[in-house]
Amino acid sequence: MAAISAIVKTIDQKKRLLVHAVCGAGKTPMLFPGIERALCTQKRVLITTPRADVVRELTVHVKGAFRQTTIVSLFGGSADRLQLGDITISTTHQLIHYRACFDVVFIDEVDAFPYHADRTLHRYVRQAMRTGASLILLSATPSLRNKLLPTVRLMRRYHGFPLPVPRLQIPYTETDVLDWLATHSTKPRLVFVPKVDDLKVWQDVFRQHQLKSETVHAADPDRITKVGQFRQTTGILLTTTILERGVTLVDVQVAVLDADQAFSVAALIQISGRVGRSADFPEGEVVFFANDRSDAMYQAIHQIKQANREGFR
Repeated sequence: MAAISAIVKTIDQKKRLLVHAVCGAGKTPMLFPGIERALCTQKRVLITTPRADVVRELTVHVKGAFRQTTIVSLFGGSADRLQLGDITISTTHQLIHYRACFDVVFIDEVDAFPYHADRTLHRYVRQAMRTGASLILLSATPSLRNKLLPTVRLMRRYHGFPLPVPRLQIPYTETDVLDWLATHSTKPRLVFVPKVDDLKVWQDVFRQHQLKSETVHAADPDRITKVGQFRQTTGILLTTTILERGVTLVDVQVAVLDADQAFSVAALIQISGRVGRSADFPEGEVVFFANDRSDAMYQAIHQIKQANREGFR
């Protein structure tokens, strides 16, 4: 595969690379040959990402692939804090403690909040890199600045099915949302809202119609447990954009409520990318419920369709 070859070559030549791959393309397994090359040449590897939830998810995959390797996982409250492994998987915040430690650096979800907007976090990454270190950026929604790097593109999911294209519901009512939930009652349903305050509002609406739901947001201390429980059910999980990326849920159906408010193009693309990630369930529905039109909604749909055209060209 061209992406794997480009990653290995970048490591060998100590250069920089952007891997622009759609949600569900299988970015994590693509890293493994490059990581193996780095370890065989006595290089220390860093995989860093802005969000702790993504670190946890990556750690599971990497530990499964490199069972004989020392792997350290760093995020707020982790048991490995201040340690260093042959492979270190870390939030960008935790890199404040490291200086000139890593020969090969992968930045996953490079355009995610807060990394893309916080120059301090960029400095932490630079400080953690040794002179001449290789740098590989990974993103489904790269910024224009990152697109200036040498780039390899993967616009097709690993299982060969296209990205689900969101459906628009403009305007919408509570009844429309309840009907959608009923249509997918045998499947897990992930419902995104713009603000934390909206979580309880919609939970109360669902409760009034005898629909049980759970809520998660960034400051929720129980969110890991709740997401774990949601994986085992066909329930309803109300969430903010904390779950827009870095989580794989089998056969999940997705709704975005008030999609015309506060959601960026990148967020809507990432949210849509939660659907159809499993080879056993490669299809599903994404609905943008809105009361007005927004450029972000239409651009997200346009970019998803464009990626599908390129992926199947």
